[in-house]
Amino acid sequence: MTKLDRSIQKQLLQLLADRHPDWVMPEAAPIEREALRYNASYLCGHELIEMSSGSSIGGVIRIGAMRATSKGLDFLEDDGGLTAILGVVTVRFDAPTLKALIARSIDQSDAPEGRKASIKKHVEDLPEHLVKSLIERLLESTLNRLPSAWQTIEAVLSGLIP
Repeated sequence: MTKLDRSIQKQLLQLLADRHPDWVMPEAAPIEREALRYNASYLCGHELIEMSSGSSIGGVIRIGAMRATSKGLDFLEDDGGLTAILGVVTVRFDAPTLKALIARSIDQSDAPEGRKASIKKHVEDLPEHLVKSLIERLLESTLNRLPSAWQTIEAVLSGLIP
C-alpha cells in the first residue's frame, strides 16, 4: 500500500491555503504524524507547499512549520489561478488514447472490414514515438486538406481576441 494519499494531500493543502500566508505548525493538522510527514514532503517536492527546517532525531527528519506556496494556491483554484493565466498550456494525450482515437476514425471509414482490422492492428502495435509521428502527420494533412480549418481557427480567435 502506498503512503501517498490524495485526500490527505488535499486536506493539508486546503488547511495551509486557509491560513495563508501564515506558517502552520504540524500539530495544527488533524493528520496522523507519519502520513503528514510523508505527504507534506511529497507536496514540498512538487513545490505546492514549503516547510521550514525541522529537526532530525535518530536519523528521522521531523517537519517544521509549513505554508502553501503560490503554486499550491493556484493548484486549488478551479481555473488554475495565475499559473494558468501566465503559463504555457500543454495538452497531452497518452499513446493509448491516441491509438483509440485513430481506431475510432478507422472504424467510421468506408474501408472494407478486413482492411480496417489490419490497419487497426498495425496502429495498436506502434511504439509510442511512432504514434507521435503519425499524429503529427495526420494533423498536418488534415489542416492542409480542410479549407474550413482556417475559418474555424479565425472564428475561435476572433472570439478570444478583443
